[in-house]
Amino acid sequence: MTIHPTSNPASASYIPKCKADDPQLEKCILDGVEKVRPHLANGIREINVPPVEPFAIDKLQVDRNNNNLKMKLVLTHMKAYGCSTFKINTFKSDHGMKLREHDTNQECLTDLQNINKELKDALRFFNDNREQVYELALPIVEETGREIVLNIGNNVLKAIPIQDVVA
Repeated sequence: MTIHPTSNPASASYIPKCKADDPQLEKCILDGVEKVRPHLANGIREINVPPVEPFAIDKLQVDRNNNNLKMKLVLTHMKAYGCSTFKINTFKSDHGMKLREHDTNQECLTDLQNINKELKDALRFFNDNREQVYELALPIVEETGREIVLNIGNNVLKAIPIQDVVA
C-alpha cells in the first residue's frame, strides 16, 4: 500500500498522527489503523472513503491455476460482509510508506444470490470433495484475497492526506 500526499483540510479528527522519524512508526500506524477501522463500516465522509459494510463488488474475475487445479470464475454483483473487522497482525514499510510485508486476518461473508445451475453444480462438487478442493484451492483463494485487501487498502490510503497520518 502506498500513502499518497494530498491536501484535505476537512480531515477526520480521529485519524492519529505519527512522527515520520519515530523509531516505532510502524507500531504507531498500526495503532492508528485500529482507531480508524471502526469508522470504515459507515465510511469516512470527510476524506471520501466509502462504506465497506457491505462491501460491494460489481465484478470479480479470478483466473488462477496451480499444478492440480485451474480456477476460472467471474462473479458479479457480490456483497461482502464483515470487511471492517480485519486485523493487521504485522507489516513492514519502506521509507516511502509502501507496504512490503503484511499479515492480515479477515473473515468476510458473501451474499451468493442469483447463482446459475452451472455454479450450483460446481458448488455441489466442492461440497462433496471439500477437503481435497480446500487443499488445492487455498493458495489461489489466499492470493486473490490478498489482492482484494491490498486494493481496498490502497483506495483508503489514497483518500487520507499524508500530513494527517505522518507529521
